[in-house]
This record gives sequence, C-alpha cells and structure tokens, in this order.
Amino acid sequence: MSKNSQLQENSKVEREIEEFIRRNYEEVDVYSGNLSSILRQLAFAEGVLFWFCYEQFNISIKIISFGWAFLLLYFVCDSIQYLLGYMHFKRQGDKYFKDYYEKKILNLDNYIHQDMPQSLNWMFRLKILTIVFSSVILLFGFLMGIYCTNN
Repeated sequence: MSKNSQLQENSKVEREIEEFIRRNYEEVDVYSGNLSSILRQLAFAEGVLFWFCYEQFNISIKIISFGWAFLLLYFVCDSIQYLLGYMHFKRQGDKYFKDYYEKKILNLDNYIHQDMPQSLNWMFRLKILTIVFSSVILLFGFLMGIYCTNN
C-alpha cells in the first residue's frame, strides 16, 4: 500500500471518527430527549389528575399518595438516568476526542461496538414501570370515584 493511499485511508477513518464523536455527543441530548419529555408531561398530567380524583371524588389520600409516590419515583429515576447517560456519553466523547487528537485511533470498530451501560437501561425500564403503576392507580382512582361515590 502506497504512502498516499495510506494517508487517504487514514483521512477517511479520521472523518468517520469525527462523525462518530459528533454523534456520540448528540446521544447525550437524544437519550433524554423526546421520550423523556413525553413521559414527564404524562407524569405531570397524572399528578394533576390524582389531585382531581382526591378533590372531586373524595378518594382516600392513601391511594392518591401511592400514585404520587410512583410519580416522585419516576422523577427521581428520570434524573438519575439523565445523569448516568450524560456521564457515560461525555466520558466516551472525551475519550474519543483525546485518542483522536493524540492519533491513537486508527480503527473505528474499537469504539463503535461498545455497549451501553446497563444502568441506563435499568433506569429507563424503572421509569416506564413507575408510570405504568401510577397510571393503574389513577385508573383505579377514577373507577372508584365514578362507581363508588354518590355524586
């Protein structure tokens, strides 16, 4: 392989690495982006609906408190997931950036095939579970309010 073709190959790899670094930093935003935003809106809406059930249907504060507890747990998990995702992608981006400018990277496959931390996946699943549980409690509160009161 000639020196010129080797330089072209390295230049191509460098462009791919730069693109991969850029995408990695964008993951910080994407991972906590649209889905988390929608789930947050749902959590706030459920909080308001819990209050509505409490005020309008005189549902037990114990039931409402369980729903609010799951919503609070959701927000805690959301914050932890965001923090873990930020730390992971920032650390990876910094490592790629440092290696790239120190000319240590010549094989992009070494960096593309790294796994996501399991903690991010667990936090995501836990967030979904907390929203599901709070939704079930909310549905229960509505059904109790509609069918079990003399309004």
